[in-house]
Amino acid sequence: MKFQKGKFLHILHTYANTFNNIPLSQIFEDERLNLATGKFEKVNEYKHYEYVTVIDNKGNIIYNNKTSGLPNEVHIPKNIEKLGEEKGLKVIIHNHPNKVPLPSHNDIYKAMTLRAENVVVTTNGKYNSLLINNDRFAIKDTALLNIKATEIQQRFLNLEKDMRNDFINTNHKYKGVDQKSSEFKQGIAKYYQKDENMLPYYNKFNESLPSNMELKLYNKKTNKYI
Repeated sequence: MKFQKGKFLHILHTYANTFNNIPLSQIFEDERLNLATGKFEKVNEYKHYEYVTVIDNKGNIIYNNKTSGLPNEVHIPKNIEKLGEEKGLKVIIHNHPNKVPLPSHNDIYKAMTLRAENVVVTTNGKYNSLLINNDRFAIKDTALLNIKATEIQQRFLNLEKDMRNDFINTNHKYKGVDQKSSEFKQGIAKYYQKDENMLPYYNKFNESLPSNMELKLYNKKTNKYI
């Protein structure tokens, strides 16, 4: 499917208008999350690329694009990052083509440093995820926030390393396979699409977040959070 920019903007603008002066944690408790992210999914090329949309504190879409022309990589322009650092952002929404809904270490880092109230990760699998930043201005000093975010990022890098090791220990044929290869990436993605493998790490991710943040998984089949 080709990227339909006009249609995509109209769809997201419709939902962004409902965000004004309403806590997104309330909006995302109902089916509108499924509707909004469902539309987002339908106009994006999930097989190879990540797309990102950024909504400011007034509910305006200030950026949406296929990410930097590279597979599996999110890019947010410097001017948008500066805005987030200074005033915060309402929503960052992007997709994970590998169908694994858990936010990456970089997703966590950006949520903190760009003071995003919510970060949504969509997939064309069973789940979307919602990362809620309950007090994005808890650390007002940018330098101190970056230090804390780097510390948390390292914590999640270690968790991702544990995920790779658990995958290899369970699937011995991948031992020695280049972890940057498409073979390894496809194998580990398929492994963590299964609830019995992914959900324990969902719990570990929540335990590793700062006290002012929480992660929720949204089951698109039941239209409920687990």
